[in-house]
Amino acid sequence: LTDIPEGAKCRYTEFFGPVSQIYRVKDEEEAITLANDSPYGLGGSVFTEDLELGKKVAARLDTGMVYLNHPTAVAADI
Repeated sequence: LTDIPEGAKCRYTEFFGPVSQIYRVKDEEEAITLANDSPYGLGGSVFTEDLELGKKVAARLDTGMVYLNHPTAVAADI
């Protein structure tokens, strides 16, 4: 899903299927604020070419697990 308006129900829905929400943000501060504005927080991902910046952003996310340049997917047997 793209171009999701603020307040849209899908922003706060936990999908059980192959659904991605893609947001365009102006900087890492806006990205962190958006990522932390969720009732969920088991896992998240940070995608970046700047690994040091990615580590700093990941440390500020309110989530249990954070992947760097990898989607939040695990094998079913884990």
